Formats: sequence, structure tokens, C-alpha cells
Amino acid sequence: MFMFNYNTMANVTRKAAGALLAVGLLLVGLGVLVILLKAVFIIIVAGLIFLAAMWCITTAIRMFIRLYGKPRYPEDDFVYRENVRIHNGNNDGEL
Repeated sequence: MFMFNYNTMANVTRKAAGALLAVGLLLVGLGVLVILLKAVFIIIVAGLIFLAAMWCITTAIRMFIRLYGKPRYPEDDFVYRENVRIHNGNNDGEL
């Protein structure tokens, strides 16, 4: 009445073979597209490399500006600050 398939390795092999066939067909199709549309892929890759280079250059310039620019906290500000309270964890208000 009920049919059970006890050969699980056959099912696993069948699914693995189907997945490999799909990946192989996808790679063949991509290879054909690269051969036919070589100039388009070259322009896309060159554009991506150019954008990555511009990002690196702008990040480096921003880092140099931060490094050699005006200091964020001059030493004079560390001498005395108004309205600064130090808390040690007690709530009685004493230091």
C-alpha cells in the first residue's frame, strides 16, 4: 500500500547531479556571453576598478586631512573645563 524508497543515496546522487548540471550550463552560458560581448564586460570591469581606485584615493586624502589638519582637541582645552563633575558611583554628592 505505501511505497518507501530506502535507497537515499540514489536520491542524493540524483539531486547532486542535477545541481552540477545546472551550474555547468550556467557557466557555459556565461562563457559564451563573455566571448560574444567581450567589449561590454571589459568596460564594466574597468569602471568597477576605476570606482574602487577613486574610493581608495578619497579615503586616503580624508585620512591625511584628519592627520595633518587642525587638531580636534587643542591642549589648552584640557587644562580646565567648566561644568564638569566627576562621579565615583556614590549618590551622596561628595567626591
